Amino acid sequence: MAEQLVNSWGFHGSHLDRIICTLPSLLYSNVEKTLAPKFRSLREIGFSESDLVDIIPKNTNPINKSMCGSVLSKLQFWKCLLGSREVLLKCLKKQRLFIFIGSKKRVNLNLIFLRNECGIPQERVSLVVRSTSNFILQSLDSLWALVRRADEFGVPRHSKMFLWTLYSLRKASQDIVNTKFKLLLKFGLIQRFLRQ
Repeated sequence: MAEQLVNSWGFHGSHLDRIICTLPSLLYSNVEKTLAPKFRSLREIGFSESDLVDIIPKNTNPINKSMCGSVLSKLQFWKCLLGSREVLLKCLKKQRLFIFIGSKKRVNLNLIFLRNECGIPQERVSLVVRSTSNFILQSLDSLWALVRRADEFGVPRHSKMFLWTLYSLRKASQDIVNTKFKLLLKFGLIQRFLRQ
């Protein structure tokens, strides 16, 4: 198996060691019948052989699970949301396992809510998702709560800063946010922020 992977897909010994330590069951896999079709599927959605060498040792999900449905469709979904294969590749290199475990239905509901209720286009949301995937994976109720908090601070929903306000509010407790808000208000910085 190891020789076939090295010859066919460019994996080195150290890559194989990492993959097999994470997923020992691959030792029993048939390269041509089981693994090669999965690698071909990854190539078909835009990953090069060098991409695979980079991402497979860190993310065994694509070769561990059936490629006929869920994994490929999630990769396509996140590729569209993030904007490009290059950005998706960066996420995969950082072991962003959300790509495989995140719920597409929940993400789509959040995207619809942000677009319809807050006027935030998907392109802008993808910028936040690149920084933190968990933002778009939270429940719709949690997202609603963040929007209400941002409204209380007077941040206009049409402002380019509204989405970043939601992101910031999610990362900090109510007390910390209130303290920082008062400080910024004292120095007149809030008004400038809200105009953006």
